[in-house]
Amino acid sequence: MTTPSTRIELFADILCPFTHVGLRRFVDHRAGAGRTDVGLWVRAWPLEVVNGQPLDAGFIAEEIDEIREQVAPDLFTAFDRGAFPSSSLPALALARAAYRWSPAAGEAVSLELRNLLFEVGEDIGDPVVLARVGDAHGVVVDAEDVTGVLTDRVAALLHGRWFVLLPRPRRGSRSCRAPPHHRGPRGLRIVPGPLLRLSACNLRGVTPSDLVELEAIKRLKYRYLRCLDQKLWADLESCFVASATASYGGGAYAFTGRAAIMDFLRTAMGPTTMLSSHRCHHPEIDLVGADAATGTWALEDTVILTDLDLTIEGAAFYEDRYVKVDGVWLIDHTGYRRTYERIFPQSSVAGLRLTADWWATGGRSNLSGG
Repeated sequence: MTTPSTRIELFADILCPFTHVGLRRFVDHRAGAGRTDVGLWVRAWPLEVVNGQPLDAGFIAEEIDEIREQVAPDLFTAFDRGAFPSSSLPALALARAAYRWSPAAGEAVSLELRNLLFEVGEDIGDPVVLARVGDAHGVVVDAEDVTGVLTDRVAALLHGRWFVLLPRPRRGSRSCRAPPHHRGPRGLRIVPGPLLRLSACNLRGVTPSDLVELEAIKRLKYRYLRCLDQKLWADLESCFVASATASYGGGAYAFTGRAAIMDFLRTAMGPTTMLSSHRCHHPEIDLVGADAATGTWALEDTVILTDLDLTIEGAAFYEDRYVKVDGVWLIDHTGYRRTYERIFPQSSVAGLRLTADWWATGGRSNLSGG
């Protein structure tokens, strides 16, 4: 491609199947029209940051089925939900690095990553895959590209007007329940940016550096949950400041000091006959100072006591405080209040059996083919 004199700029996530269709349609139309003077600048819009949680592979697979049925039967032929990456941030950083190298390389890498995911079935979150793509285009990712993935999103919010191309659904499909749209090229609808920006309007005034801090706090919370479920006590301890406090179960279990918190967690959740799954989502994080933040999280958790044949499950809301010490965010206080909690014998559910256990089976499923 020659150096484009006209550039079309859009913001999208590499994992978005709708964008994949729109970009493929655009590239085909451009080639048919012989418009080598028009280039694409696909900037980062990381949906996992926007939504506060990773995209669900099952949900994306359902969207792809509808897209194939309605507008693009020729696409997504080798999509593999099992290879769907847990995060698009590394791939977005690679695409951004490619655009720094040259507009042509940026467009080529951006399109190739989507093709690998949706048409080849590769995991574009795999470092080996990303290294292969980067090497093929002579692109190297640096720290600026990693943080730039988040700053691109701020640029999108500050734009006066921008557009997103989406597949036009068939009349009567559930996808038709969308905002009013302008008629676009065949098979596409063009949605004005302001309609899409409404959900993000509360982020006006947030700086790029703020977004980096918010992401670091989210990673801290995710590490806390993972280490709790995997019983990685030393790693879990590193999530707290020494003076941290905790209030679990609406205050039923309250502790002052990191040592007291860890003593409780090791004792209460240490046995490998206790299997747990703690999942937090819908974060509402506020930076209340240069080195302080608060956070509210929705919690869904399940605890299985294999030796007692019991399952405990429930939901709650965490209220956390965070402090930044020597450049690292740590938990100053954590605690939750239940919206509900229930307990029942596993044997009370007909046919229910445990087929995998992180410790007893090494995480391997005993199901045939698992």
